[in-house]
Amino acid sequence: MSSGWAWQGLKWVAIFVVPLGALWFFQTRLSVPEIQRRAWIVADVPLGATSHFEYGRSLQKEGKLDEAIEQYKLTLQFNPNHAEAHMNLAVALSSQAKFDAAVPHMETAVRLQPNNGGFHLLFGNLLHRIGRIDEAAFHFETAVRLKPYSADAHYGYAAFLDAAGKNDEYIGELRKVIRLNPNHLDAYLRLGDAMFAKGDLEEAKKHYRTALRGDPTLAVAYNNLGKVYMTQGQTSQAIVQFSEALRLNPSYTEAEDNLSIAKASDAFLGTRTTNF
Repeated sequence: MSSGWAWQGLKWVAIFVVPLGALWFFQTRLSVPEIQRRAWIVADVPLGATSHFEYGRSLQKEGKLDEAIEQYKLTLQFNPNHAEAHMNLAVALSSQAKFDAAVPHMETAVRLQPNNGGFHLLFGNLLHRIGRIDEAAFHFETAVRLKPYSADAHYGYAAFLDAAGKNDEYIGELRKVIRLNPNHLDAYLRLGDAMFAKGDLEEAKKHYRTALRGDPTLAVAYNNLGKVYMTQGQTSQAIVQFSEALRLNPSYTEAEDNLSIAKASDAFLGTRTTNF
């Protein structure tokens, strides 16, 4: 009798356990795209926040925002306090310029995880974008307080300060960025621009050159370096920089205009020297 039950048990294992094991193998071990694996998992386990959230993240990475938004909404039906789902949903909505719909989800995410500096940074960016400046300032300040060693947090705050016209604080934040991440080329470019605007031409040149050491194909750095040389009256050096910017980006209108001005200035100076 017991052997009969054992045989029945083995049949049930063959029918259900082995196929499920094979399904797990195919979903996790074979080289299939992540988005496909997540879709299989959602189909297999449709009830639960985690599977819908992970599928939503995969869809969002692929730029399939409408589908990602639907998965995040399903996630929140299962778990209304899923902070990451609220935040990712808000980011996806923001990418579609649905800012009013995004705000309450970011508010909820920050309320659920008040010590998440990354959440504060994202919320600050959104609030700044829709013109809620005072609230944005609070969240940027909170982000850098919670993430003092994050170059991204300081860079985001720097961009906010620049837009607010707080130049000294802006420069201070950019200096923190490059201390934390010496390879942050955008920070060097912005710091070069800031120092050029302040009239500190040698420091501006230093930052543009550092950016170019990191990426010799930065046409904007050559163009801006050329402007420094022009300001210093070194037109020949300026021509070299503007020409290189145009070589790298032939459609760079500003560099083309600057090169024309530099050549005209150089020709005029040459004529004056000859006549003298």
